[in-house]
Amino acid sequence: MRILVGSNKRLLVDGMRPYIRRVAAAVTLLEAGTLDEALTLAEGVGEIDMAVLSLGMPGMNGLAGMISFAKIQPRAKPVLCLFSGTVDLAQALAAGAQGVITTSVSGEGLTCALRLVAAGVVYLPSELMAFQQQEVAVEQTTAHASGDLSLSPSEREVAPLLASGLSNKVIAVQLGIEEAAVKARLRGLYRKVGACNRAQAAVALRRWG
Repeated sequence: MRILVGSNKRLLVDGMRPYIRRVAAAVTLLEAGTLDEALTLAEGVGEIDMAVLSLGMPGMNGLAGMISFAKIQPRAKPVLCLFSGTVDLAQALAAGAQGVITTSVSGEGLTCALRLVAAGVVYLPSELMAFQQQEVAVEQTTAHASGDLSLSPSEREVAPLLASGLSNKVIAVQLGIEEAAVKARLRGLYRKVGACNRAQAAVALRRWG
């Protein structure tokens, strides 16, 4: 597995390196300190499986840097690394992020998170999910009360979970319902917010109100 780590925080990268090497049996680790360096590597080394990109790395310009990288390496799974600040999870997912990690994660937790992403599971930090889920719930309640968005009670129940980036299966477990019921609720929600898919719906929910 070929993994690129893009960050100018060398001390933190030194701490992450041994745990990233444990993600797979054989890991080739590439490192870049700026977005330009990451893009140069992306163009010259062949296929990259995963890119752990610091949102604050020089040249990133928010999510734009991740999008630029993905244009060169469309098969690479991008993971955003937050050494400081925060990111709108819905926008990050809509932009193509497959995971978000923060400095609150342990070394073993980093290994597990990247293994999940490698297996096709979107990984999101619980602390950001909880905070943004609360924000979405408040926004949805306000919008519904003002008549701006007429979601049913079941749709309002699933909306903050969708906006937090949870899969249908995880939403079903959290709500104690069948996955088919989750899909039915989402179809109604998509129609009301004018979305064609879950990424568009998540962005719409974050911007509503």
